[in-house]
Amino acid sequence: MTLAETIAAESLEVERRARAIERRTWTLEAPLGECLAESPPAARDRLVAFMEQQPLPKVLATLRRTYESGQRAASYLISETLTARGVPPAFRGLTARRHEYERMLDADLFTYDAQWIVTRYPTQVESVRYDRNRQLFRKASFHPAARFLFHSGIRTPGEIAGGLGLSDVQQWECVYIRSRQVTKRAKGIDAVRGKVRAKLAETIYAARNRSFVDSDADASVERRIRLWECSRMFGNSPSEVARRYEQMAGEPITRQLAAKQLAIIEKTTKAIREVERAQ
Repeated sequence: MTLAETIAAESLEVERRARAIERRTWTLEAPLGECLAESPPAARDRLVAFMEQQPLPKVLATLRRTYESGQRAASYLISETLTARGVPPAFRGLTARRHEYERMLDADLFTYDAQWIVTRYPTQVESVRYDRNRQLFRKASFHPAARFLFHSGIRTPGEIAGGLGLSDVQQWECVYIRSRQVTKRAKGIDAVRGKVRAKLAETIYAARNRSFVDSDADASVERRIRLWECSRMFGNSPSEVARRYEQMAGEPITRQLAAKQLAIIEKTTKAIREVERAQ
């Protein structure tokens, strides 16, 4: 079997396992807890075990496919495996829709955030306001509590973040539960990402030679844009950026290399800022 045939076969196997746990075609109208409850336990276990063995890029790609296609139970289970790997929702490649007709998908994003918080920060319950919010931290009431918090209609994502006592760092790890200020800063990153990527690529591709070919340049651009994103979200500490990069990319990077790359990135982005000020 060729490499292409192997990859195709593995992709089909992932899809088969994901679809095996979706028993209803109207899952976009059903509470996520019900979707999970009605999926066969054996199929759920097989999907989780399979995803736990896959490399991070493949898991992220599968999550995006299942999420976009409305396979909500499968998406949640895959999201749980990413929490176990230490990959926060913000690094899973999903974005909030904030459209009424896609509200259930946003509700799922909210649930991924909540699952991350209660799993990674169990002592956060001590900072939570109101007993209804604290029910998120109880396994038996997690899904009903998440459904209530999202659909109650009286809380914005920022108000939910406040009710849960989330710090800015915790909000950056989330994809939906963010204050207006954090959301605004995230939009600012999105707005300039393309320009920063283009400038980084310009510098990197200019350095190509016989030993630094196109594929090397592509990888370097991707690494630097990820490091830039991590620094914009979590600050310029090389140690913190290295830790966040590993969460995002699934590969370790030393503090020293992070510091070196951040210095290069700062020089590049400074040039962009100077051009913008001159215009």
